Amino acid sequence: MALAALLSACGGGTGGEGSSTEVLGATEIAPVAAVRAVAPEGQEPARDDVAAAVAAAGVAASGTVARALSAPERAPGTYQRVIEVAGVRRSFTVVVPAGRDPEVPAPLLVAFHGVGANGAAMRANGFERNPAAAGMVLVFPEANGGSWNDGRPGMVPLVPGTETDDVAFVRALIDETVQRSGVDPSKVAVTGFSNGALMASRIACDLSDRVGAAALVSGAGSPDYANRCASKRSVPVLVVFGTADGTVPYKGGEVAPNGKTPRGRVGSVDEVIGTWHRKAGCAGWSSSKRSTGKPAVTEVVATGCGGGARVVLERVEGGGHEWLRRADFDTTDVVLRFVRESLS
Repeated sequence: MALAALLSACGGGTGGEGSSTEVLGATEIAPVAAVRAVAPEGQEPARDDVAAAVAAAGVAASGTVARALSAPERAPGTYQRVIEVAGVRRSFTVVVPAGRDPEVPAPLLVAFHGVGANGAAMRANGFERNPAAAGMVLVFPEANGGSWNDGRPGMVPLVPGTETDDVAFVRALIDETVQRSGVDPSKVAVTGFSNGALMASRIACDLSDRVGAAALVSGAGSPDYANRCASKRSVPVLVVFGTADGTVPYKGGEVAPNGKTPRGRVGSVDEVIGTWHRKAGCAGWSSSKRSTGKPAVTEVVATGCGGGARVVLERVEGGGHEWLRRADFDTTDVVLRFVRESLS
């Protein structure tokens, strides 16, 4: 069945970009700066520690990466980490689950918060308590200045002057967590809400060599997504999106400003899932009712895809800009199950 027949006309709207956001673009990745350092929990590394790490590793060439690693953090618990990328200190929280064998490489899920929020807000969606997250290392990074540089045209950072190379940051974050927490580098996934979803979408395109699945909630991709997406291979992609989203429009267009700050333009959900459908060589689409609650959820699934690739849209009919959690449709559970099945 044709995509257009399944994806019926769905309205967008306007509204404030509160804990929300926008889209992707594929740009060339600048080299990671010469230093990355990690401090004990709750502390930031001193500049002398960073310099010592560089000297010990014999780093001289610009664009290379030096690591200052303390003991591996594979025991169950929560770890606060700081790394430096392109001269900017970046922080993230790592949750190592209980009950995992520290000698067995674990899958990794990186979860990006929405604009103006933080990692704690994303973590509050209940990832750790869900059975589908068993054995999975979870990472909750912090955006520089409260917003992610997801590459969408016309976007102004939430805090002027804080635009950073977030693709380089995520690459460094993944490398660090693979080494310190015993993550399987072939089982890495990303998810996010709004601006965080659009960042995850960009990562799926720009770091498709590192990422094995992406789950996007209330944010899909940039205008001209097919041409902007740098991925040369198919990545399993899930999109959960309300058709009446008044912040990031389902049909694409202008994102609602954050106060007086412009937040750029996005492409349509149809364009984004259609891009991954083509990359996977899928033959068609099928649809069914996932939930009959209010709002109802229609599940649209790509069919006949090559190599077992998966492209799924959970279309929340008349839904708004939210991470929907209710008894008959829990976005956290839907995301985690998609990730686990895609990485297995």
